[in-house]
This record gives sequence, structure tokens and C-alpha cells, in this order.
Amino acid sequence: MKQTGARIWKDIREYWMAAVVLLVYTIAVNLIFHNFCPMVIVSGLPCPGCGLTRSIVCLISGRLSQSLYINPMGIPIACILIYFFWNRYITGRKAKGMTVLITCVVFMLLVLYICRMYMFFPNRVPYVYTENNILSRYFSIYEQILHGFRIL
Repeated sequence: MKQTGARIWKDIREYWMAAVVLLVYTIAVNLIFHNFCPMVIVSGLPCPGCGLTRSIVCLISGRLSQSLYINPMGIPIACILIYFFWNRYITGRKAKGMTVLITCVVFMLLVLYICRMYMFFPNRVPYVYTENNILSRYFSIYEQILHGFRIL
């Protein structure tokens, strides 16, 4: 247990600045744009990771069906995170196969995103269009293009 704490504190000392930058980013974009996702802020379109945080929160709180509904990739991502943290902090070993796991998850996220955008956009949360985005604010032709492609 003592070694686990030492590993955690070592990572905190090494990566505290990244955590501060993420916190400042989160506060700033939420105050300015009332959103967190850069893709939604810029284009108004949902990203492949839309709903992942809510999905994992639902999974942690025992709402499995809601987690699957919001974003089914939350479950494999949560499992990979547990695997990574278990190896890094509890056993002190390198988590083997992380590159392959992350590549598979990214591929599955993209496939799921394309399927769900085709099936649900723009009528089902989180696959909705956010009108107050940077491109539509500064380029009126952006929304005309989206209408032309029947995206909106």
C-alpha cells in the first residue's frame, strides 16, 4: 500500500501542470462557451466521444442500461482505465497492450460515431447540433453548407 501511494504521488508531482491546464481550460470554455468539447464549440457537431463522461458516470452509479444508451463505448473505456490503473499503481507493472487497446477503442468509437450520426443525428442527445458555435457565428455559409448536405 505504501508503494501504491508513492507511485500516485510521483505521478502527481510529474503531471500537476497538465492537471492545472486542463482545469483552467475547463473553467474558461464553460464560462465562455457553456460547453467543454472543442468540436462542439467550433463546429456545433457532436464528437465521437460525446457522452463518454456521462456514460462512465452512469456505469459507476449502477445505471448500466443508461450508460449503454448514452455511449456504449464508456464500458470498454472504463475497463481499460481500471486495467491501466491497476497495473500502474497496484502492481507497479507496465500495462501491456495499451497501444493495441487504445487503437481498437478509437476505431470502435469512430465506427459507432458514424453509425449513430447516421441513425440519430440531429434528433437524439448527445447527437444534436449546437447552433451557437464559432463557425456559424462568423461564417454564415457554414450553416447553409450543413443544410445543403441535409445535416440540419
